[in-house]
Amino acid sequence: MNFIKTRANQLLLIVLLILPWTTIEAVEEFREAGVIAKIDYDSFYVDNQKYQIAPNARIEILERSNARLSDLKIGDAIYFTGQTLSGVNYVDFIVYHLLGDD
Repeated sequence: MNFIKTRANQLLLIVLLILPWTTIEAVEEFREAGVIAKIDYDSFYVDNQKYQIAPNARIEILERSNARLSDLKIGDAIYFTGQTLSGVNYVDFIVYHLLGDD
């Protein structure tokens, strides 16, 4: 029984040491532009791809000083950047320019 606990602890230690390397290698940055097809309170879709809004995401609407995600609507063309981590696209910056909106 002691042998099993020792092996389990060794395996856990190996996994904990390797895990940070795998996450670091899995991060990829992206820069995209497109039209919003669907939008939720914490994500949006462009070209059938889901993008999750990161908790610290910055949103800039060039004609407004205090932009929020709720300002964006379906059909809006946006430019955004972020990182892909373990297959999830996290957006950290969105820029939108209002056209013809007074």
